[in-house]
Amino acid sequence: MLVRDLFKEQAAKTPGAAALVFKEKETTWQEIDSLSNRFAQGMLGLGIKKGDRVAAILTNSLEFIVTYLA
Repeated sequence: MLVRDLFKEQAAKTPGAAALVFKEKETTWQEIDSLSNRFAQGMLGLGIKKGDRVAAILTNSLEFIVTYLA
């Protein structure tokens, strides 16, 4: 099972629960799922497809999690 699959499973079980607390901001499983889906759709819109490699240089942050899951 992939990390993305585990994440989706948890998001379905507890969508409103806190998944991440970063810099005093709490983000729910549902919010992260929505953000990562939007980011993935944006990459698809740019012509990036499954299997393509994408480089991202990010610090530990919400954006890192969203990018990783997308």
